[in-house]
Amino acid sequence: MPVSLDPLAWVAEQVERAELEVTSIALADSEQWRWHEGAIVHRSGRFFRVIGHRDADGVAAQPLIDQREVGTLCGIHRPALRPELLVQAKAEPGTVGAVQLAPSIQATASNADRVHGGEAPPLQQAAREGAIETLSSVVASEQGTRFFGKRNANVLARPTRALPDSDAHRWLAVDELLDLTAVDHLVNTDLRSVLVSAPWPLLVGRTPFTRRRDELGRWLTESAQHEGDPAAVRAAVSRAAAAVVPGRTLPLDELPGWSRTDAGIAPQGGGAFAVRQIAVRVAGREVPHWDQPIVDSAGDGLVELWLRADGPVARLGFRLAAEPGLAHGVELTGSRVVAPGDPLPEPTPAPVLARVAQSDEGGRFYRDVSEYRLLLVEPTMGEGDPAVLWLSLGEVMTLLAEGRWFTNEARSALALLLPWL
Repeated sequence: MPVSLDPLAWVAEQVERAELEVTSIALADSEQWRWHEGAIVHRSGRFFRVIGHRDADGVAAQPLIDQREVGTLCGIHRPALRPELLVQAKAEPGTVGAVQLAPSIQATASNADRVHGGEAPPLQQAAREGAIETLSSVVASEQGTRFFGKRNANVLARPTRALPDSDAHRWLAVDELLDLTAVDHLVNTDLRSVLVSAPWPLLVGRTPFTRRRDELGRWLTESAQHEGDPAAVRAAVSRAAAAVVPGRTLPLDELPGWSRTDAGIAPQGGGAFAVRQIAVRVAGREVPHWDQPIVDSAGDGLVELWLRADGPVARLGFRLAAEPGLAHGVELTGSRVVAPGDPLPEPTPAPVLARVAQSDEGGRFYRDVSEYRLLLVEPTMGEGDPAVLWLSLGEVMTLLAEGRWFTNEARSALALLLPWL
């Protein structure tokens, strides 16, 4: 497998090769998807379903993607004096730019089982035959505002023998990859999640956050060495989850405020997002063409991660978030999160330490974009708000390894720190 000398040029080449075409179609014209018992389902009964969900108080109601298979997101790691990670240039119908850098293996359980009748996901067969050895595995959620109980295994592995050649894969130096996370729409949400969920000392081959010697690097180094009290954080999240009254699923036809359309389902009078059917043609994927439902949001989102550097160690602010699709009810999300399509407020007035625009997972979301911001906030920020917990990076590292405490948005917000790792 070759090493990429120019990742941006390689991705541009993969965009040309993919020849991605996405067109809107009526759900009735789909050969693979249909309405069935109040849901949008695949003819196989696999992949995912689009279902209705209503909160316990009966106020909020929306479609959710019901995909309770555990997907595989695997980064294959080659330790050395200059550690490397095998990345994949992956085309997805909803990805901004068509192709972004993805994990070495990125596969739903249905794709891994070849339910589509096509090829296995790249390197999946080699993995099943023992060509890689797992170093760490962390099961974590996807967006709880759009998915119902969806989780992925975020895996770091090492090769045990030579891997099959693939034009869609390249070895990248880990430090180079970490720098690329600061480029808009280049590193996809799944690879960001793998990088954040991996054991950081193993990933980079050094003490975390000792790479850069600037002020932020010093703050992060000291914060990472502060173990803190993860048990208190677990207890706070668990208490919040215990107070949540679960909502219920219901047929899409009975979803208040939503109407069936030719393409899928949409909010009456406009809203944050709709679900519509698309047809896809692309070269280099497991099958060359298919159609599927996809979430299409009305606007961009915003995710802020607040940093306070006024105490003995720097701390990051995370907000307790109760989201309808989270398996555990409540997880820690960014300090301030506005989902794509919701009304955007003015950003928090504070110095911006890092920012990047990222699109959500392109297999389920059509060019959904959020701006991620790391902000240096005043000591009074969030004061008196019991929903905001201030964590050291040492606490964050401990909890990340357990896999059930941070939302997908929180992990992408933590990716803002990776260039300093």
